[in-house]
Amino acid sequence: MKHALFTIFFLVFSISLFGQKDTLDVNELEANFTAKKGDIITYTGTQHASVGIGFEIDADSKYLKYLKSEMTYEHDQETAGNGGDGGWVTYYYEVIAEGETKIHIRKDFRGETQGEYDIKLKLIK
Repeated sequence: MKHALFTIFFLVFSISLFGQKDTLDVNELEANFTAKKGDIITYTGTQHASVGIGFEIDADSKYLKYLKSEMTYEHDQETAGNGGDGGWVTYYYEVIAEGETKIHIRKDFRGETQGEYDIKLKLIK
């Protein structure tokens, strides 16, 4: 059961907008949305370094200002033991300009690209 849940988290990602307390969660099939200047965009993806599961994210700094990233572990790191480093990484960006851009995501497994996709953004006032 845990493996199935972990696989689901690996295949699904989430983007949230917190401009006016609006939240929008999208996946690869719903990769177009609109955000306002000043909104915070978050992207969460699965990472499990010891197994080789990870992702890379690329965002245009002309439109999106990187704020921070946070790792949330599935297990307590003091007691997890070997292989207990799996969890979710959330990246935070602030919309700083109007226009159209994209966030590019590349998912990897043991150094091999498993999938790439773009999240298209329309950024307004």
